[in-house]
Amino acid sequence: DYGVSKGYISAKPKFKRQSVKDNRRPTFTKPEYKTLTNHMRDYLKESPPSVLRDRFFLQQYILILTNTGMRVGEFRTVKWQDLRTQDYDGEKRLIIAIDGKTGRRDVVSNKGTETYIKRLYDNRTVELGQAPDQSELVICHPDGKPVRSFRKGFDSLLESINLTNDSFGRKRTIYSLRHFFATMRLEEEVSPY
Repeated sequence: DYGVSKGYISAKPKFKRQSVKDNRRPTFTKPEYKTLTNHMRDYLKESPPSVLRDRFFLQQYILILTNTGMRVGEFRTVKWQDLRTQDYDGEKRLIIAIDGKTGRRDVVSNKGTETYIKRLYDNRTVELGQAPDQSELVICHPDGKPVRSFRKGFDSLLESINLTNDSFGRKRTIYSLRHFFATMRLEEEVSPY
């Protein structure tokens, strides 16, 4: 209007309104996450021997991702040598050095995450008959090769408790665990920085 009134342009331009794609990724509510973690225990107990190890690793994987906020690809490359404890805000915390999409950084875990790492370490020690080499991946197959994906197991787990989609019908993915971590930290008024 101003441009036309001043003679800068002869007519008002017409703008085509574009639809906005919803880029939000689905997460879990607290009750849904509680349902998930409670069900994982039973899911593990009821596991046939052929899938017990896979389900055990999936359970720890889920618990670690929701307590660190790591990306799926970041956790896939974590080795035992990348783990340490450090005093953080007056308490000992598990610190995980990762190579992420933003470069090398330290991830400060929620209190209690060391329990899930210890379960993996103890399981691997029994499996090998000795402590794993420090250069070995934390998440690996019995032969030490990397686990590429937990997607099928995760999808199956969510399907078994009807949590595949969020309340808007969006399909949850393993990345939803990172969003759950972020949501919980923001609710605790942790600075996003």
